[in-house]
Amino acid sequence: MYGIPEFRLPKQIVDAEVRFLEKLGVQIQCDFVVGMTRTVDELMNEDGFDAVFIGTGAGLPYFMGIPGENLNGCTLRMNFLHASI
Repeated sequence: MYGIPEFRLPKQIVDAEVRFLEKLGVQIQCDFVVGMTRTVDELMNEDGFDAVFIGTGAGLPYFMGIPGENLNGCTLRMNFLHASI
């Protein structure tokens, strides 16, 4: 939310969308170090999550070396943001 200009996506809209997702049952955890705090396998198999979204911010591109990161539909965040301008 902090890397997108206010004129492009107002923060009130982001806040409303986050609240809506939380009402749907989505659990949002910030400052969570995947692999150190818990692994994706632990989250899925032991904690019972159906899906895990890993948002890494808008810095330089960095591949995490996880299965599926090169599948169709997965894209680098900045490429996605620039394509939607």
